[in-house]
Amino acid sequence: MSEQQLFQAARNMRHMGSFAAAIADAYFAADATNRETLVQAFKGLFQAANPQSKALTPEQQRTRDFMLDVISADGPCTLSHVWFDCKKQGYTKGFEIALHSLKLEKLVETEFDDENVTIISLI
Repeated sequence: MSEQQLFQAARNMRHMGSFAAAIADAYFAADATNRETLVQAFKGLFQAANPQSKALTPEQQRTRDFMLDVISADGPCTLSHVWFDCKKQGYTKGFEIALHSLKLEKLVETEFDDENVTIISLI
């Protein structure tokens, strides 16, 4: 991705949840070398936030579909519950990207409960 695409992706990441927002903040604060390190370490996250590459890979699509099944059956539930169910079944590839896809499609929403635990539910 070009530097402009990375910048736009980091801006978009600020709206993808607290983890992605923290990575975006680190990206904006970093020097050029550390920016490249962040991009390499979180390549999938930057790609998911890039408005020019919204298509999911087949693995990400399977993870997305399984996540939706878990949330439909058990929701509202904690995000960690969804993670552990996905992990048990081997659907962890692109978990963050799959979650972002579900949020962009306005199928799920996340919020924090009183104990600061992330709750995910169908819209």
